[in-house]
Amino acid sequence: MTPFDRVRHVLAGVVADRLTAVEVADLLWLAAHVDGHPAPTPVATSPDAAPAGPASPGGAPGPIERPAWPAGPPEAPPARQGLHARPCGDGPASGGSFRSLAVPLVSALHDRLALQRALRPLKRRVRSTHGAILDETATVENIADDRLRSGRRTTRVALIPAEERWLRLDLVVDTSPSMTIWREHAAELERLLIQLGAFSTVRRWSLDPRPGRPVIGPSGTAGHRLPPSAIHGTTGRQAVLVLSDCSGEGWWRGTAGRVLAEWGRRAPVAVVQPLPEHLWSRTAAPAVPGTIKVVRPGLPNAQASFTPSLDFARVDVAGVGTPVLELAAPWFAGWAATVAGAPSAGFPTAVAHLGGPVRSTTSAAAGFALTPEQRVLRFRASASPEAFRLAGYIAMTVPSLPVMRLVQHAVFGRSVPAHLAEVILSGLFRPDPLRATEFTFVEGTAELMLSTLTRSQSLSAAEVLRSISRVIEERAGSAGAGFSALLAQPGAAGSAQGRAGRRFALLRPEALARIAPPPVPAGTAPMAGTAPMAVPESDRDAVETLIRDVRGARRRIQLTDAGAFTTPGSRLSQRLVSHTNGRFFVHKSVTIEAGRADPRLYDRLDNEIRATAHLSRVFGGDVPPELPRLAGYNVDVAEPFLLFLPYSGQPAPSPALVTDGSQRRRFEVSLLRALHFTALAEVVHGAVTWESLRWDGTSVQLVDFETASTGVDRPADPREDVAGAGSVIRLVRGQGRPSSELHDTERLRTLLDGVFQPTELRPTAAELLQRLRSDVPRPLMADHDAALVEGWRRFDAIAQSQRPATPESLTTGRRRWWQRNPGR
Repeated sequence: MTPFDRVRHVLAGVVADRLTAVEVADLLWLAAHVDGHPAPTPVATSPDAAPAGPASPGGAPGPIERPAWPAGPPEAPPARQGLHARPCGDGPASGGSFRSLAVPLVSALHDRLALQRALRPLKRRVRSTHGAILDETATVENIADDRLRSGRRTTRVALIPAEERWLRLDLVVDTSPSMTIWREHAAELERLLIQLGAFSTVRRWSLDPRPGRPVIGPSGTAGHRLPPSAIHGTTGRQAVLVLSDCSGEGWWRGTAGRVLAEWGRRAPVAVVQPLPEHLWSRTAAPAVPGTIKVVRPGLPNAQASFTPSLDFARVDVAGVGTPVLELAAPWFAGWAATVAGAPSAGFPTAVAHLGGPVRSTTSAAAGFALTPEQRVLRFRASASPEAFRLAGYIAMTVPSLPVMRLVQHAVFGRSVPAHLAEVILSGLFRPDPLRATEFTFVEGTAELMLSTLTRSQSLSAAEVLRSISRVIEERAGSAGAGFSALLAQPGAAGSAQGRAGRRFALLRPEALARIAPPPVPAGTAPMAGTAPMAVPESDRDAVETLIRDVRGARRRIQLTDAGAFTTPGSRLSQRLVSHTNGRFFVHKSVTIEAGRADPRLYDRLDNEIRATAHLSRVFGGDVPPELPRLAGYNVDVAEPFLLFLPYSGQPAPSPALVTDGSQRRRFEVSLLRALHFTALAEVVHGAVTWESLRWDGTSVQLVDFETASTGVDRPADPREDVAGAGSVIRLVRGQGRPSSELHDTERLRTLLDGVFQPTELRPTAAELLQRLRSDVPRPLMADHDAALVEGWRRFDAIAQSQRPATPESLTTGRRRWWQRNPGR
């Protein structure tokens, strides 16, 4: 029996459940760090009361020394609260009650300053062809010449061409499904390029390399599709960076390669590959190492001279050579020097030849069914030592992409995209179908990865936990994006069974005070829907329920009523329900009685299903945290209903409670981000008020889309919601209070300028974010409905022409689902 087995055998007599290796390591760490009784202090008891002890040097028996324990209990250290990952799939439930919390993210790019330094050769200025500035010296000489010599009073103004930045950069982000996990890298790369200040314009595009008909579009616009040629600019004044893992179907069929080859005939183009170099051979764009040479700045790829390395000199290549870069400073430095036309015998790089014959029609990622041992062995044979060790540490915690970055930063002191990419593509994980950044280990692989760690590394699980906690605490309260986690409520463990993932951090109270929302002041009445979500003590049996998910697939699940739940902005019946695996849902429905009393409630439920399902499809299943996430619905039952994943935060408190300046700014920015996301999806909420918002101290969530429209049934202008947001912001800023209490009245006027004008004259949510000097988010989007909308309309038109004219068909054109049931 190993020492670890002996420890677990001893603990089995104290703890009822069987402990895992991670839990045993946590207990050992806790035992070493929790202050127990102090060291015993010897006291001499009276000789007549003490039994004989060892003989003293003088020969007489001496008294036995007994420890004197303190009378009172030791002072307890400050309690830490655990952070848990949101549940992924249908894993086991964990005990406790939880509330949602926004945890700050670790930067996805490593060494941003080095990347900016590598791009400095592109900081060139040239004479503008359309702008001019005043030549002060020549103008003064003209004045002197005209007035002193010739006596003329007119002034000849001398102008010279203005200087402007030489290059325009187009950042193109591949929207293939495999690119979902790299969206944070795309956002950070865009911010880095803008902050560099080297380019006249940085434009971000989305590339959909669908086979046969590739399209691009300005990032953040749904349904606005253009041909790839729309990206062309002035020859010699443009560069293109394409962020892609070159693994989508459009790459394997050659569509994406032909697009990049066409761009490479007019401008310098490079592929920014998030995968490490030794994995490029498995993609649809394998690169050949060598050197590249140019004769002038801004030379297109097709005119550059590429010399492959000796080992690849006989490789038969066809197509336009396109440099492939890792997300690292040395790769960017060589490409920047090439584009800038620096004189050299050649810059080392790797080039993929695109636009030629298609290499293969199937992805190299398609594999066979492997056992857990084969998966681990294959990963060990191809992975770098850093990536293999990182996978072992991830096996100790939660396989979620944000947590993986935290583990990498905590253990290695930095976050290198290449190493993390090796782990994600190792074959050890299965992605969650609803959330692209969540994973689960293939059965048996986590235990095998833990066994690859040394004994000291295995026993350092608590140190990994502590390091992650320290990284989060250092970033607590900082501005920027965050990911959603669950905070265990103090004192709730054991009293209720909540659905949550494994714990990945322990935070001190002072750090939580900077992350978590402030407590409700004493004496304030609790608001509806603010109670922690916990499974109720109920003897009622679960009811089998048929639902459809956002893709329309039918599923049967077991649901149990978990108590009342309300939000102020909803008129539908609401309950909290729990799945048999412990997962919670918000259940909204129209009861038979309510439907008879007010048939318009069916319209409200229909609107909410359409809008939230559209949001889920547009954002590819990864709905922003500012919006609700639809889990399923069923409209073919007597009491139609829908299910949401649990809302974040609590119903928004009174505006008087949002008084802190930084908190007020977070509230306003998050509210406008929510409207910006709905605008990108072409969804109008229709009732943005204080009652339709939830607040967790760091982020707003917009709920109750019962009056929403998606633009399919009628034209919808997202600026309709801007006036409602302006009213909410005015309440938060103190509008309506005495003038002595107003906060920044002039800034408020500037921010809300035009907000209450007619809809067509109002600013967009993105423009209001810019007025607040906040970044405008640009999520990767996949509008799966765009190709179907025209077909729907044609079908409706044909069906309407073949249907007998009735009052109902003349007014609606398409019957609602609730109208098709005459018994309701």
